[in-house]
Amino acid sequence: MIDREAGEFLKTDVLGRVRIRPEEREKMLDAFELGGMSGQAFAIHHGIEVQTFASWI
Repeated sequence: MIDREAGEFLKTDVLGRVRIRPEEREKMLDAFELGGMSGQAFAIHHGIEVQTFASWI
């Protein structure tokens, strides 16, 4: 999978879930807090399952 923002490949596990390092997760949460998107829109935009993103916040 490719991160649309950074243009780099993201690691996935055997079930196809995107694996994100804790520091990257924190950066994404910081960006979410500063932005004006809803949680659902942010998750979809970044290719994260909405349920997963909800568990992060």
